Amino acid sequence: MQSLSVNGKVLDFHYKKLLPDFYAFYVGEYYIGQVINMQGHWAAVSSKPFAFMPVSGFVTRSAASEFLLKLIDYKPS
Repeated sequence: MQSLSVNGKVLDFHYKKLLPDFYAFYVGEYYIGQVINMQGHWAAVSSKPFAFMPVSGFVTRSAASEFLLKLIDYKPS
């Protein structure tokens, strides 16, 4: 399981299935966005307002999730 540090706390990544192939992505209790399985590649949809979305072409769900973290400018604490 992947995790990261936020304000000195270690929070795990988790995914909640919304529809077939659609998952909400959370870090701990914080909603980050959605990742979507698009038959062979993954897409990312941010919760950040005015973000250029969706972005597709990620090989793994993990890569799409990491992109969403970069989009919100996450910096390890």
